[in-house]
This record gives sequence, C-alpha cells and structure tokens, in this order.
Amino acid sequence: MNLYFDQVKIQKHHFLIIVAEDGLQFVSLTENGWDEYDQLFPKASDKNTYTRRPAVIKPYKKALQAYFAGRHPLANLPISANLGGTELQQQVWQALQNIAVGQTTNYSELATEIGQPKSFRAVASAVAKNPVGIFIPCHRVLRKDGGLGDFRGGLNFKRELLSLEKGLA
Repeated sequence: MNLYFDQVKIQKHHFLIIVAEDGLQFVSLTENGWDEYDQLFPKASDKNTYTRRPAVIKPYKKALQAYFAGRHPLANLPISANLGGTELQQQVWQALQNIAVGQTTNYSELATEIGQPKSFRAVASAVAKNPVGIFIPCHRVLRKDGGLGDFRGGLNFKRELLSLEKGLA
C-alpha cells in the first residue's frame, strides 16, 4: 500500500501524519513519530511504501492548526478504514468518536457502551492503541475516579487538549 506522510509542527507540538488512499491512518502524539508508528504498526514498514506528500497532508494539518488555535473542533476529515486493530479495538475507536467536544467519559462507561462492561482493562488498552489520536478523541477518556489515566502523548498534553476543548464546546 502506498502511504503519504509529512512531519508538521503546530505551536509547540510535532506531528507525524500518515494518510492512506481512503483517509488518515496515523497521527503521532509524541515527538518520536516514526518510533510511535512502528510500535502501533510493527510490520507496516515491510509492506508499505511511504512518500512525503505535504499536499495530501494539508487538510489534516490545517484542521490541527485551527483546533490548536481554539477556532473550532477538528473538521470531519476522512479516516482510513484500515487502522488495523482487533474487533474490540475497532468498536472502542468507533465509540470514542461519539464523545462530544468538551465532554469526557471513563473506561468503565466506554466498556459498557460497547456491550463489554467487564472488559474495562481491554478497553483501556484499545484506547491507548488508537492510531489517530486527537482526530479520534482518546484524550477524552478518564479513569473512573476522575483521574487523567494514561495518554501516549503524556499527561501534560492530555491536560492541554482537555483544557483547549472546554473553550471549543
């Protein structure tokens, strides 16, 4: 599969964005974008070709710029149907898209929402493996006690996103 990428800086954040023919496939949440990509897609480098193509990435970059400037929530841009993941992970990623801007949920509520009320640990793992963070808002999921929980981009970044979204709601 041919994938397109670019590395962009928005404010103080560095993102590796990878897009497939049918939409967004990956957004890094750390400065080590390629390492993060390899962790989520360990065999992808063997079977894909990667072409730097800023024009393909531009709509996602513009959406992130507007989002971080506090102008509006992320635009409804296409997300690839080929994100990988198990059936449970795909269910979780779909459910994450139903959490409104400025709202949060917790892992237990999310597990119940997808019909797996006792699988909150597996749900937490699926949230952590979301390859298109921010666009599919994994940062809106908290621990049951209201704590932040984990976040691949770090807890300061999660706090920043939640704070930013209070102003967008």
